[in-house]
Amino acid sequence: TDLNGVGLLQYALSNEMGDWSGTVLAFAIFLFCFTTIIANYSYSETNVLFLSKGNRMALLPFRLMVLAMVNVIEHKKQI
Repeated sequence: TDLNGVGLLQYALSNEMGDWSGTVLAFAIFLFCFTTIIANYSYSETNVLFLSKGNRMALLPFRLMVLAMVNVIEHKKQI
């Protein structure tokens, strides 16, 4: 086949374990991505609080920058 990476893994699992395994793999990858994003955001927010000596007002610009970056990335995907 002409597959590589996750596509090849999904194809191999589907052949050996049935069609349902592709859905389970996709769900597992989604959960991994989602929890990684949440964890990295939490780490960075904690770092902002540490660097600003606990000043919670520093979180507002940080959160606005995160929202701006998410919007820019999503906008570029649609182009």
